[in-house]
Amino acid sequence: MTDTPNKDIEQDHNRDEISLLIASAGPRDSVTPESMDKAHRRVAAHWESVVSDRRNAARRRLQGFYLKAAGVAMIALLPLLYFQVKDFSPEISPANIDRIVGEVRIGGVIASVGQQVQVDTIVETGVDGRIALAMANGQSLRLDHGSRIIVHAPGRVSLQAGAVYINTGGEDLPPILVSTPMGTAQDVGTQFQLRLANSVLLVAVRDGIVKIDQVDGESLAINRGRYIELGATGETLSQPLPDDDNSFDWVETVAPVFDLEGATLEEYLLWYARESGYRLQWTEPESEKKAQRLRLNASIAGRTLAEGLQIVSQIAPGFEHRIEDGIVWATVQ
Repeated sequence: MTDTPNKDIEQDHNRDEISLLIASAGPRDSVTPESMDKAHRRVAAHWESVVSDRRNAARRRLQGFYLKAAGVAMIALLPLLYFQVKDFSPEISPANIDRIVGEVRIGGVIASVGQQVQVDTIVETGVDGRIALAMANGQSLRLDHGSRIIVHAPGRVSLQAGAVYINTGGEDLPPILVSTPMGTAQDVGTQFQLRLANSVLLVAVRDGIVKIDQVDGESLAINRGRYIELGATGETLSQPLPDDDNSFDWVETVAPVFDLEGATLEEYLLWYARESGYRLQWTEPESEKKAQRLRLNASIAGRTLAEGLQIVSQIAPGFEHRIEDGIVWATVQ
């Protein structure tokens, strides 16, 4: 009870001291309009600086996020972009000219050996013209007299007139598609020719298998040694190639020249058998080994296949051969 009066006395004493201090300080100076305006400007400038710094920091954080997101997206898209560029980049040269006989035009211009054939280019032979093309995928393509094709890509051409011969060199090469008004032909490691004549597609298969996808959706498979006629309305006539068939004789006249100088006997015989539509067989394994070591030094340029084989028989020591039932039997003593 006695503490309360004492506290009140102490508080009154403190208030008296504060009053005396305020009185001694005198009246406070009034703020002029100029000073108030200057203070407002300083506060505004400081606030704008703070806001600007915050905005810039937020913008940098957002930009960093976008850059990281874009980087992740680009990494994810790189494989897709690579394959798109790879898949859709146009072929500069689907084919090169290996050999020309007579007049041949590429894109309407007289052609020459070694010339490149561009995408979607028309190749046309005259009444005395023939041509051999080396396709970029490795196949050999040849045109007979009065023929016309469009080379779309290394593995795709369109036959518009005349005859085309395809030699894929075996099953290791990718297939080649030949479009015709009656359907599309696709090879399976083969030698074959297509000929358009009077609204009929003639297909002769020398080796392998040829598949024909007709325009009506039906498919045909033509085996080695077979010949068919496919009409515009889908009717077909199939029969074996006759023993005295000469429908491939023209192919030899425009075959690419084999460089015999320095080649082995085995390399030549493999080429000869392929060009002739034969198969090469060795009478015993030792003959094959000898042929792999035996090198030839001569030229068969300008010679027929038969003439070239005769020259090789004369210059290759111990080489003998016979041809029976489409097989070249070879022996090296």
